[in-house]
Amino acid sequence: MLDSTYSQKRIIKNTLFLYLRMFLTMGVGLYTSRVVLKVLGVDDYGLYNVIGGIVVLLSIISNSMTTATQRFITYELGKGNMEHVNRVFSMSMIAHFIICGVILLLGETIGLWYVINQLNIPEGRETAAMWVYQMSLIAVFIRLIQSPYNASIIAYERMSFYAYISIIDVILKLAIVFVLLISPIDKLIQYSILILSVHIFIYLINRHYCNKNFKTCKFHFEIDKAYFKNLFSYLGWNLVGATASLGTQQAGSLIINKYLTVAVNAAYGVSAQVSGAINAFVGNFQVAFTPQLIKLFSQNRMDEFWKLSKTSALLSYFLLFILAFPVCINIDYILDIWLVEVPEYSSVFCQLLILYMLIDAAQAPLWIGINATGNIKVYEIWLSSILLLNIPFSILVLSLGWEPYWVLVVRVLLNFITAVIRCIHVKWQFNFPIKQYFFEVVIHILAVSLVMILIWYVLSKYITYHTFFGLCANVIMYLVLGVVITYILGIGSKEREYLKKFVLNKIIQR
Repeated sequence: MLDSTYSQKRIIKNTLFLYLRMFLTMGVGLYTSRVVLKVLGVDDYGLYNVIGGIVVLLSIISNSMTTATQRFITYELGKGNMEHVNRVFSMSMIAHFIICGVILLLGETIGLWYVINQLNIPEGRETAAMWVYQMSLIAVFIRLIQSPYNASIIAYERMSFYAYISIIDVILKLAIVFVLLISPIDKLIQYSILILSVHIFIYLINRHYCNKNFKTCKFHFEIDKAYFKNLFSYLGWNLVGATASLGTQQAGSLIINKYLTVAVNAAYGVSAQVSGAINAFVGNFQVAFTPQLIKLFSQNRMDEFWKLSKTSALLSYFLLFILAFPVCINIDYILDIWLVEVPEYSSVFCQLLILYMLIDAAQAPLWIGINATGNIKVYEIWLSSILLLNIPFSILVLSLGWEPYWVLVVRVLLNFITAVIRCIHVKWQFNFPIKQYFFEVVIHILAVSLVMILIWYVLSKYITYHTFFGLCANVIMYLVLGVVITYILGIGSKEREYLKKFVLNKIIQR
């Protein structure tokens, strides 16, 4: 059984490791994106993103398998059954090899046909596009085979190793940038080959670590029909939701390419980089608390499950909001400093994607709770039905000649509808205290957000800046305001008292 205090300390410790990882990966990632955009040029950068989008459509199978494997391993770890943990790992490996065959079939038929016949590829870049596609497809295979190892590392909460391996990953990608700067050969082709090499290297390290440290990661060829059925049932329905979620995300890029140009795809790719970097802050925290939520659910400790869910929802949202708010209001200036050439629509794309992620951040504990039950059929059916509406609505707005950002406006509106229905679903499925969630989470979120927007509206009339140091001062001011307003309006008296004691203890210890 998990001790509550120990669980909180474990979450804090793991979060700190993940933030160490995040700060370095975000900094290096933003720098490499800037240089890669400059070296490849807008057209090649947009081409890489749109082709990568097709491969991501195929990799949803890999992501679904990772989610399914992590859920089953974590659930069995919560029950303390090591034999079942090893059984889940072994059968998930078998399933992953089966899925590799499916991806190969889809990738070299439907996917290849789309690249050759449907993509808007600049003249003379057909060969480079094919290289990018094939290298990206192989990278999906590597990530798929690596999934059970990643799932085990997270389930065992070895976040220090998870952080270190990510740091190695970004350092290698930084090295790729310098190779591109001096290389005389086709830079797009070389970039795709080198990125694949990094994936292979990281896979080998993860596999070695898991085999050495976790006895449950020793592969044994065995098929328990009951477990295999449950695993594939969960995978199948999770795949439905993942297809809708990632599919609509990448479909936006493909639809933009169909109706517009690769330059707009470049703007879409830039916005994904910015929003992804910001989302990494809250994503690290969510990775830290997910295993704890699943283990509490497996032990039927529902009171503690609810308390952790409430705290996690608030912290997920506020961690993202406090960082995203100053970025959103200064996005044009930030992009001008970051990029040599800013693709049109980049700023509004960034703002809309951040709004989309804020909705998801507050809902993270709810979908984690649904996944913990293992009963996701009804949830994935209605979720997918709503998310897939993105495709026809996006086609409609672009065919009517509306601005490209309406593709993301549609995504935000449908995501809000999804959030409302998700709240109803968790109430129905396992009697989640949704009234408490509204008054103790949603109201606090709205209060902080509206007050911050009002403060910005008033101050923007009196405060202007035209220098880099002015930008820094502006960002710091809103970061501080965000922390203060969150402390006053965003958390309850118990949380404020806990933070006071925590800070005082740290000061006394020093």
